[in-house]
Amino acid sequence: MSAIKAGDYVGRKSYGMDIVFNVKRIEETESRGAKTGTAIALLRAFEFRLMASAPLDDLVVLEPERFREVISRSEANMSRRTDYCLERRTPLNRAPGSESGAESEADPAAAFKDAPVQIPGRVLHIDGDQEYLDYCLKHYSKLGLEAYGVYVPETEQPKQVKKLIAQCQPDMIIMTGHDGYSRKKRSGNELDHYYHSKYFVQAVRNARLLRPDKDSLVIFAGACQSHYEAILEAGANYASSPERKLINCYDPVLVAETVCFTPLGKTADIVAVIGNTITGREGIGGIETRGLLRTSLPAPTHSNH
Repeated sequence: MSAIKAGDYVGRKSYGMDIVFNVKRIEETESRGAKTGTAIALLRAFEFRLMASAPLDDLVVLEPERFREVISRSEANMSRRTDYCLERRTPLNRAPGSESGAESEADPAAAFKDAPVQIPGRVLHIDGDQEYLDYCLKHYSKLGLEAYGVYVPETEQPKQVKKLIAQCQPDMIIMTGHDGYSRKKRSGNELDHYYHSKYFVQAVRNARLLRPDKDSLVIFAGACQSHYEAILEAGANYASSPERKLINCYDPVLVAETVCFTPLGKTADIVAVIGNTITGREGIGGIETRGLLRTSLPAPTHSNH
């Protein structure tokens, strides 16, 4: 068996090879009473937003075919969700007054022959995983969302978020990456038992210093097994993970889609927001939030140039 190295795709024997991981780096841990430490691999899951660690002897390098299967399954799942989202939006694209099929002088909407222009909220997506970010941006585009994506390691997100908000002026911000519960971490602070939850919490707090109104800036933050309660308390509208479950890499995109395509005058149905995700209520939760979809009439006919 070849030596495991950073960049390899592996599975954990102790978990039945259930999840495909990418080896980010290999660390030496100290062993009491031993001259040498134990080699530990720091892992990031593919398909899920999970971070974990495992001894090298628990890992098996996976064949490329296994990796391709995961990619194919994940993309097929998200494509079905995308088709559902686009089909669900059809009533939004009707022209005002078109439901009756006839114009009426008493109906002001009858004067507009063209369909209204739908302007969904602008999304700033900050991701601790460049590969996931690229996948997510592709699906934002398919869903008709204007999304500005930036790769920022989870530990750096609290430092960068205010600058990025000022640059992008988003209606909604996603702060995600990878996370997980680590039984090896020990301190008086509960958040220290998680790889990155404390950074998501601080990033949310910093964002709220700039935009405190939860309807002016909608925030989703978190990843797999993140400390849901602490992230919500910090000021997020939506977060993971209520039951400390794994979340799919596309769940934040699906939360954004539901909120950004809910009309401004309505509340985004929290049941619909959660139900539209791949993971569901065990992994995603949040609070009542106003929609971000604006309607423009008549449609613009002249360019500014």
